[in-house]
Formats: sequence, C-alpha cells, structure tokens
Amino acid sequence: MGKYGFAKNQPVKGFKWWSYREFTRSHQLNLMKHLITITILAVLCTATSHAQLRITALFDGPLGSSPRVPATETTPEIPPVPGRPRGIELFASEDIANLRDYGLNVASPNDTTPGRDIRFPKVSLAAGQFFYVSREEDLFEDWFGFQPDLTVNLMNQINGTFALELYNNDLVIDVFGDVTTRSQGSDRQPWDFVDSWVYRKSGTGPDGATFDIDNWIMPGRNSLDNETLNASANFPMPVGSYTPFPTASDTAPGAAVPEPSTYGIIFSVFAVGMIAWRKKFGRRR
Repeated sequence: MGKYGFAKNQPVKGFKWWSYREFTRSHQLNLMKHLITITILAVLCTATSHAQLRITALFDGPLGSSPRVPATETTPEIPPVPGRPRGIELFASEDIANLRDYGLNVASPNDTTPGRDIRFPKVSLAAGQFFYVSREEDLFEDWFGFQPDLTVNLMNQINGTFALELYNNDLVIDVFGDVTTRSQGSDRQPWDFVDSWVYRKSGTGPDGATFDIDNWIMPGRNSLDNETLNASANFPMPVGSYTPFPTASDTAPGAAVPEPSTYGIIFSVFAVGMIAWRKKFGRRR
C-alpha cells in the first residue's frame, strides 16, 4: 500500500486511480498552488495596511511668528514670538482621487466631538507624493525653502502638546501621540516635540488608531533652538525622505533602524514552505 492508502499502480473499479507516483506529484502541485495563493493573499493584505495616506512628520519651528515691533516712547520693544512654522507632512502610498475624503483632528483629553477638525481640499495626489500643511506660508517657505500645499489656522496647535489623528471619512487611519493625554508642564510626554520635529521611520505606518512611538525618529525637545534654516540646522528634519520601505538611514539620536518590512517576512515564509516541500516530496520517484 502507498502512503495514502492506495495500492501502488493498482486501478480501482469505478474511478480513475493514479499510481502512487502520480498521486504524489498531484499532491505536490496542489501544495504548491496553496502556497502561492496564501502568499498572494498575504501580499494583498499587507499592501492594504500600507496603503492610503499617512502622517510622516510634525514640526514646531524656531522662527518668529510675527515681526519685531520696535520700541516707542511709551511702549517697549516686542520681540518676535518663536514657534513657527508649525505643521505636518503627509505621504500618499497610492493614488488618491479626492483628498477631500481625508482630514485631521487635533485631539485632546477633553475632546467630546471626535472627527475631522480640518477637511482637505478637493484635489488629487499621486502615489509617492508628499502634502504639506502649515499655519503660515511665508515662514514655512523661509524655513524649508518651498511653499506648503495648504495653510490652516488650526496648525497653530501642532507644537508637541496635542495628539493628531488622520481620518479617512469617519475612520482613524493614522495617529501621532496619545489622544487621551495632553503634554504640558510637569506632565510632558515622551512624544512631545516642542521646538523640534518628529519623522516617521520608512517602512512603517499607517498605524490606525494606536500610536506606536517606536515608528518615529525624535531628536528631542528644543533641538531647533536658535536655528534659522532647516537645511543648515544641527538636527535638520529629513523633509520628503520617507519611503514605504525601510531604509538604514532612518536614524537619529536615540533612534533605531526599523525592523524588516512585512513583505520580506512573507516571502521568507514562502521560501521556508518551498524548502519543506522539496524535502518532503522532491526526492520521491
């Protein structure tokens, strides 16, 4: 009898039976088909988790928010207020026909009306395109050397104190910070970036509604103090450098190189399955 209870090379009445060797070969083909199907499904699921729009940077710059007001005979000089520009960088992993479907919520513990505080304009984004939102246009251009795509007053709150949620319609698809906590005073949070910036590690995100601090590069609070230009800063924000796949350059003081992407894990599993298949069936004659 063969391994599966069939007589070797023995036909059975009423059915077309294969020989033991033929049956084994058929089993091999079926197993291979299953492995390929599982791998394709896993890749599709992973692609879904890496799709859409994601938050890739938040920044609280060191420039003045208003010009210096000279002293007069009756009033003292009013110096510029630092903390500009403020804003975010977004990245589209796939073509987005209508950015209007997405929006932002500046979250706080006392937020009783979750949802989009900021609605984006009706524009399209191509896969691989960045989108910049800032409180002001002139100081953003002074700091980064180009103009933002959108200016919104609510970006004034992007200063490391409040968490930020990214929505697709009514679904939170990405988040930075703990939405249940406000970072201030003696209760500063580890994700606080006052007078600094944070940048998403390549190959991570979007994170849904669960914040993962390990997915971010953080040079530390006040790292931009006394700087005048991002490009010449001691710790410049790596503007426009995010990619959907991990890179070894995603390092900063205290930051680690990201783990291998899920794609690599999927194909590693497939390779292990193929090796097991070869060991089990490949040498049968």
